[in-house]
Amino acid sequence: MFDRKDTPVRLQLLPSRGRDVLRFLAVFLLLPGAFGHAQQFKLVMGSAEFTEYPKIRVPFEVLDNSATLDTLRPEDFMVFENGVRMLPVEIECGDLQGAQKIHFFFLMDVSYSMAFKEGTTQEDWRDSVKWRRAKTVFIESFNKLRPQDEGALGSFAGQFLLEQDWTTDKSALSDAAYGMSLRAGTSIYSAIASAVNMSAGKQGKRVIIILTDGVDNRSLHTREQAINLAWQAGIPVYPIGLGFYPDPTQPNRVDEDTLRRIANGTGGKAYFSPTSDELAGIFDDILKAIYSVNCVLKYTTPDTCQDGASRTVKVSANIHGTVLEHTFSYRLRDLRSRLHLYADVPPVLHARDSYAIPIVAEGEVRAGEPMSFRLRLDYHAEQMTFEGVETGPGILAAGDLVVTEATPGLVLVEGVRVVPLRGLGYGTPEPLITVRFRMHDQDSIALSRFELVADFAEQNCEIIPMASATDFTIHGCPAAVAIGFDTTLATVSGGLLRLPVTLTPGVDPRQTLEYSVTMDYDATLMQYIGIETESTVSALLSVTVDEQPGQLTITAAPGIPSGDHDVLFHLLFEAIETKSALPVRVELTAADIAQSAPGVVGYLCEPVVTLHGGRVFIDGVCEPLLRLRPRPTLDANSPNPVTGAAAHTRIRYTVSGLAAIQLEIIDQFGRRVALLDEGNREAGSYTATWIPADLPSGVYLCVLREGESIRTRKIVYTR
Repeated sequence: MFDRKDTPVRLQLLPSRGRDVLRFLAVFLLLPGAFGHAQQFKLVMGSAEFTEYPKIRVPFEVLDNSATLDTLRPEDFMVFENGVRMLPVEIECGDLQGAQKIHFFFLMDVSYSMAFKEGTTQEDWRDSVKWRRAKTVFIESFNKLRPQDEGALGSFAGQFLLEQDWTTDKSALSDAAYGMSLRAGTSIYSAIASAVNMSAGKQGKRVIIILTDGVDNRSLHTREQAINLAWQAGIPVYPIGLGFYPDPTQPNRVDEDTLRRIANGTGGKAYFSPTSDELAGIFDDILKAIYSVNCVLKYTTPDTCQDGASRTVKVSANIHGTVLEHTFSYRLRDLRSRLHLYADVPPVLHARDSYAIPIVAEGEVRAGEPMSFRLRLDYHAEQMTFEGVETGPGILAAGDLVVTEATPGLVLVEGVRVVPLRGLGYGTPEPLITVRFRMHDQDSIALSRFELVADFAEQNCEIIPMASATDFTIHGCPAAVAIGFDTTLATVSGGLLRLPVTLTPGVDPRQTLEYSVTMDYDATLMQYIGIETESTVSALLSVTVDEQPGQLTITAAPGIPSGDHDVLFHLLFEAIETKSALPVRVELTAADIAQSAPGVVGYLCEPVVTLHGGRVFIDGVCEPLLRLRPRPTLDANSPNPVTGAAAHTRIRYTVSGLAAIQLEIIDQFGRRVALLDEGNREAGSYTATWIPADLPSGVYLCVLREGESIRTRKIVYTR
């Protein structure tokens, strides 16, 4: 390719056809841009920055081939994001006077290592390609400076030497470069400090370009001192590392780190050339960077949701009548707010107790910004009753929530453009709302869970909600039990009485059981023989008996009960010989019972204990060892359990007619809630009806008393 300004055109007489070709060439040569002339300006956009998001900063350069650019105005730029024009646009530039004089200080490393063969530590004094090529590229760079620019040349080895003072004479700089010679040592930091001092009196833009192939070993300055001097003077340093190689004698060399630190600390840029072949291109890049105009374009995007989606930005600039366009795309990280919601439930809840369960939010909620969401809470309705929702500690206002129990077992909590009273930040989980539940009455341990689902959440932008299920245990146990024995039991004179002590209702076989029972008896009429636990609730327990005259204390250490029986234990007594029937005082005077779940610390199930039984009989005639006297009976009610507010249940019972009766219903706290029958009745069977009406769900006890005899049945009621 030739340039029509520098290549002479020779004319000669040609045949007519040849003259036509010549005319065509003459016209073609006069066309602007016929040989690919580059346009005067070039727009180069850098990578977008988002540290001030939603304000977006885009560094850019306008390259000016003729160095005539003197101003850039915001109105010369139009920015479109995803096809929508962004307004307003801001432009911030550093040095806009592209035509002003620039002062270049060139520093050349002339240590002996510059004579090494490239990529080695071997000396080549006769013909070092690296040394010759470095000087040549320096000289070529001098000739690329603009006429108004000044240059100075210094060399450094162990000491700094000014080879050529400031001048616009490119030939003077070239002659000085030809005359440089190699010396011992390397003093990079002192060379930079000297160049900064010699540039102090120069007005306008000043830069330092330094080429080295080694590690500083002679400087009187430290690296940080040299950097601080250049930074305070406003002089960027452009280091070039030439032919760095691993040196087995110096394994800790950090050549590249040092040059990068110098460049970053002064506002310049570091370059590295493994061989001298790349030096010319590096110098071109440095000059292009110095001659360009460094600016930042700013605009604020209205789409403030950092959702990870790609956005296309088109920048159009009108630079002195030349329209430049650049299109790029950027993708923000997905920084949508996250909310992890979970129910902060204690691992163990106790039957019949009421609990406030916090729904904890871990993530981000922004204060003052409208928020919408919908949460679903699934729970086991057969185990608990929903009682309401409260707001957390000042994040949401109570009146802003819409709470609906869609069906038993499903609660919906909604907020529509509610404004949080205060924010919630990452790393500080707090209750968003609190739900209240009452655990149902139950006699045993049950596993349960809250299943929390976040259907959606948004606060200007979409919030990514996450919710998790929480498992927990409901620790149930009987609210009340009855311990006693049949008061119609009898034995013959001098016979053995096997007295079964009963426990109703039964206990939970999955929980440990412990108890203490005290019994008084007439020691003048009966003698204690022993205790039997086989085929009873206490079969697997360690049971001890403390015998005092006329009194027994039976104690069971914590252990696993047998749940297939209603007899707590059997007591064995021997009756005295008598000729007439005698009633014997045998009375339970005190009892405590407790159950606990394995692994649950600090909680005992201690039901209310009712005692019954006060006497047995000794017959004075020869009769069987054990006989039953007439006694009342209480059949299971039907239906059981009782469900529904309008439900009822029938209770069948039989009385002996020997004493007044009383048929009543008591709750878990031993309080009478209904009296179904009372007074003297003839021997026979009867039926009573109980309607729970508005009583709360739970376990109730039906109690039949006839004289000293007591019979009980458990009734389960669910509304």
